[in-house]
Amino acid sequence: FFINAYVLTKDGERLDRRNAQDTFVALYNHQIPPGAAAVVHYLVEVPAAAAGPVTIETAVRYRKFDTTYLKYVQGTDFNGNDLPIVTLATDRVTFDGRPSTGVKPETWERWNDYGIGLLLAGEAKQSALRQAEAAFREVEALGRPDGPLNLARVYLKEGRVADAAAALHRAAERHPDFRPWVRAWLTALVDRENGHLDQAIATLRDLLDTRFAAARARGFDFGQDYRARGLLGRTLFERARLERGERRKVQREALLSQARDAFETVLTQDPEDLGAHHNLALVYAELGDTAKASAHRALAGKYQPDDLAVERAVAVHRRQNAAADHAAEPVAIYDLQRPGAYELPPPRQMVDEGARKPNISAQAGPGNDQAG
Repeated sequence: FFINAYVLTKDGERLDRRNAQDTFVALYNHQIPPGAAAVVHYLVEVPAAAAGPVTIETAVRYRKFDTTYLKYVQGTDFNGNDLPIVTLATDRVTFDGRPSTGVKPETWERWNDYGIGLLLAGEAKQSALRQAEAAFREVEALGRPDGPLNLARVYLKEGRVADAAAALHRAAERHPDFRPWVRAWLTALVDRENGHLDQAIATLRDLLDTRFAAARARGFDFGQDYRARGLLGRTLFERARLERGERRKVQREALLSQARDAFETVLTQDPEDLGAHHNLALVYAELGDTAKASAHRALAGKYQPDDLAVERAVAVHRRQNAAADHAAEPVAIYDLQRPGAYELPPPRQMVDEGARKPNISAQAGPGNDQAG
């Protein structure tokens, strides 16, 4: 398993030479940003005749460049990838029928990280969301405020709006001071789904103004969150369309102007934001500015991804690369005893920084930084 982004060009070739200008689509993205987690599935068969405890050791290793890139850089001088390999983290677990010993994260944290990894996997595989729900229920049962908040995230992804609202109510009731800005964001999503647009607009404005003392004390500035601002613009637009008739014209135009300002602000942060251009085309059409509506409609068409080209690039690469095809599955099981698997290095090399071993690293997009 490689903690990387596996990026393709439009021709279905792997981006392996820091040719960032050719970036087209990610076949998969296994990067783990701060505060996130990943769940990796390994398969190992224990022989029936095995006696005594079974110990499994794991390690996360890092190497700056993979062999493909190094060959490109060194050309005819290439004589193997001898770049140092750094061991970032290790762990060990022994199965012997007795409680585990040693320093481990708290139980709630282990359940929570497990749930986060499943939640992220659940974006592509529905069954993972049900497993994430079970994990976050354990977190909530242990009295942690992360539990109901993360349950709300799961329920929103599944479209279970009533369950999400109930989870947020429990979070507010039992843990009112725990990350109220996170609860506000999720509450705004619930209110939108329920058609409570005025409440959603008010909450989103509070977020963008960072009206949370604890958040300001930590140096947070949610005004830079273009996703929240784009959602505010969309909600204002939807609210404006409810103001029908000549008598409501002034209110409708005021809401449309506010939506326009929100989307224009998004474009100052990301001039190629597809959603902002698409929605500005709608807003300007409602305001009667056909020239600007047409201009943003054209820009939305320019930045709209070519789904057919994406599917072609992905299909071409998956057909030609069995390992990448396997890793791109929503839930991939890595068989540790498969034919051709790498042999374990000597125990000393398991923890030595700079130890040399067979090349099993993979590039992490244009930067080639990697861990696996």
